[in-house]
Amino acid sequence: MYMRLKQFISVTAVLMASSVYCADDTCVVGDCVSGVGTMRYGDGSEYTGQWKEGKRHGKGTEIRYNGGVVTGHYANDRPHGYGTYTFLNNAKYAIDWTGDEEQLLGSYAYSPGGKYVGEHDNREHGHGTVMYNDGGTYIGDYDHGNKQGRGTFVYPGGGIYHGDWWAGKPHGIGTFVQVNGDVFYGEWEDGMPQGHGILTHTDNSTKEGTWHRGQFIDTSATTKNRTD
Repeated sequence: MYMRLKQFISVTAVLMASSVYCADDTCVVGDCVSGVGTMRYGDGSEYTGQWKEGKRHGKGTEIRYNGGVVTGHYANDRPHGYGTYTFLNNAKYAIDWTGDEEQLLGSYAYSPGGKYVGEHDNREHGHGTVMYNDGGTYIGDYDHGNKQGRGTFVYPGGGIYHGDWWAGKPHGIGTFVQVNGDVFYGEWEDGMPQGHGILTHTDNSTKEGTWHRGQFIDTSATTKNRTD
C-alpha cells in the first residue's frame, strides 16, 4: 500500500516542537556545555551532538518525544540550515530551516516509498510527481499533501489510472487500463468503480452498467460486441 502524506503527523506542528529545559534534563554522556554530549530531557526526548555555552550548536541528532528524529545543524539551540526529519513511520523529509521558519525542500524522500518533485507549501501542493521505489509513478495535482484534482497513476504491475482524484484516491470520472489491455471508463468512489461504467475487453466486447465497490452488479445490462 502506498503511503499517503495525510497519514503523517502535521509537519509544521512537529517541526516547531522543541525540547523544554527542566529540572529533569540530564547530560548522560560527554560535555553538554561546550563540547560533544548527549542530553536527555524531561519530556523523553534526547539530543546528541555539539554544544556551545550550554546550547545545541553545530552538528547533532535529536530524537523527539514523539519518535521523530531531527538530524542536521543547530544554532543557538535550534535547528538551522539544511537537515532531515524522519517520522516514526520512517518517512524522511529534507528540510531547510531559515530563521524561525522551516521549509520542506522540493524533493521529499520516503524511506520505503520514493521521491516527490514538484510544487509545495510545506507539503505537496499544486502539480507534482511521485516516483515510488517499487516502480509506481503518480503525475498530477495535489492539495496540501493529498492527491486531489486530475492525475495519472502508473502502477508497478503496469496498470494505468487517469482521471479524477479526491483525498488521495481515484474519485469522480476516470479510466483504468489493465495490464491485459482491458479498459474501464466510468465513475469512481473511494478508489473503486462505483456507479455507471463501461468495461471494454481487448476483443471489443463490452460490459456496461452499474458497478458497486468495484463489482459489476447490473444484471439488466448486456454484454455485446462492438464493431465500430
